[in-house]
Amino acid sequence: QRQMCIRDRAYCQGMKEYMRWHEETFGKRMKMFLRANVLDYISYLRTVKGLSNRSVNAKLASLHSFNLYLIAAGYTKEVVLDKQDYLKVQLAYASPSTVSREEVERFRQEILEHCGIRDYAIVTILAYAGLRISECLALRVEDISLPAREIKVRHGKGDKMRVVYFLSLIHISEPTR
Repeated sequence: QRQMCIRDRAYCQGMKEYMRWHEETFGKRMKMFLRANVLDYISYLRTVKGLSNRSVNAKLASLHSFNLYLIAAGYTKEVVLDKQDYLKVQLAYASPSTVSREEVERFRQEILEHCGIRDYAIVTILAYAGLRISECLALRVEDISLPAREIKVRHGKGDKMRVVYFLSLIHISEPTR
């Protein structure tokens, strides 16, 4: 009984937050539950609110349940959000290596000074966005959105498309000599 009450409260809280975001973003109450809006909300939670994937997924659970209710009640047939839209949560069982931020910054500076701006940009993307080398080399300008702080990786592992979010904007410029 108590467990169900806690779940219901979390569901209501998640829906209230989404509806509040919708009203603040679009200036009117939500009348339709649309996939494009949910994807914008996910981006907002990651970039503006800075929530972890686990926290975003907790909020998405409410929206997923709401979507299932709308379908079951016959209000819609559209699956706006399903389990595949949840963000991956990587559990830290063991780290193969430990590299300090200072070591990364020293390495990036060495690349900038000795290899040039192109290689520096590549190393920066690899270090801060976690892309594989092949994914980074396949990037196009239109795949990177600085305002949304996201990179669309079109040719990922298994040739699947995914979106990678990066929280800090990194300024890449020529060094002053």
